[in-house]
Amino acid sequence: ADAHKAGSAAERGTLTHRFLQLMDLAIDPEEPRVRQQLTALVASGTLPASAETLVDTAGVTAFLRSALGQRVRRAADRVRREVMFVTRIQPDQIDKTVSSVDHHDVVLLRGMIDIMLPCDDGLEIIDYKTDSITADQVHERTEQYRMQLELYAQAVADIWRMPVKAKWLVFL
Repeated sequence: ADAHKAGSAAERGTLTHRFLQLMDLAIDPEEPRVRQQLTALVASGTLPASAETLVDTAGVTAFLRSALGQRVRRAADRVRREVMFVTRIQPDQIDKTVSSVDHHDVVLLRGMIDIMLPCDDGLEIIDYKTDSITADQVHERTEQYRMQLELYAQAVADIWRMPVKAKWLVFL
């Protein structure tokens, strides 16, 4: 049962990310409209039928209605979604106890930025999380993702040569 639950959780995360990548961000953020887009993507074969039950359209709608979601919607034609990157970082950035004897030693970091949102003087990055957590667990889970966000922000700043002004976790 745990393996099935983990598989469903992974599939839920993958399908939610894919839906958020494909959906029209400029739509009216009402759950029936969000669900209508999901249904259309399933009907076209773009998403599998399981997306209908695994994607939390109420959570997606709540995000789109939030202050951050409204900013994303206003910039829908300028945001970049699911942006892949690869960069090199020093080993001690991941583990302070690791010291390199050769300055050429690096760790390759590969990631995907869920949303890069342009702002007046740089970029903001948004990372969706589909973890099943309670409101009481948000702070603890945010701490678990802190290093990932910091490393992603550094990568974005280095690659796009623009400062990252804010980093956001969106729990759906």
